[in-house]
Amino acid sequence: MARAAAKGGAAGLRLNGVEDIRLTRQQLSLPIIGIQKYYPEEAEIWITPCYVNAVELASAGADIIAIDGMHHKRLDGLDLGEMVARIHKELHVCVMVDISTYDEAVLAQDLGADLVATTFSMFGQDRETPDYDLLFRLTRELATPVVAEGLYWTPEQVCKAFDLGAHSVVVGTAITRPDEITERFVKAIQNRRTAE
Repeated sequence: MARAAAKGGAAGLRLNGVEDIRLTRQQLSLPIIGIQKYYPEEAEIWITPCYVNAVELASAGADIIAIDGMHHKRLDGLDLGEMVARIHKELHVCVMVDISTYDEAVLAQDLGADLVATTFSMFGQDRETPDYDLLFRLTRELATPVVAEGLYWTPEQVCKAFDLGAHSVVVGTAITRPDEITERFVKAIQNRRTAE
């Protein structure tokens, strides 16, 4: 999938897991945003919850480490600011903080994040489209570059994010999840038949 994205013109990749990052780094020179994803049943913090995860991701070849910005405390006891500072000082890579709200974005900026991403902006809301209002506010009020992420399904949505000032846009599920891609087509067909 990483090779296909690169062939299609992706400017960078957001990859989950040490092995995928290591293998991709051996084959591609694109910038890599590395994450270690945990799911809710395993941990309250979803994205790179411990400093040791960041160490492993950087060692595998990640240029940027993305971390969860919804929770101040990490699973290893570090707070968000300590996590950002250690990644900068000890690993010498950039830090992207995944946020859900404006206040989380401001905190991430204040704590030294290199990038702020709207990854979790759809949580707690019944959304089917990206949170353009949050994106617009962040791009106008933060000095830190803002990465648009979350519910980007179409090229038109990506272009709109750039028009609103996004530094870059992460397109995930729309490319990487064949089950959800197929389900969208099936639902559209069912909705059409119901309307008839």
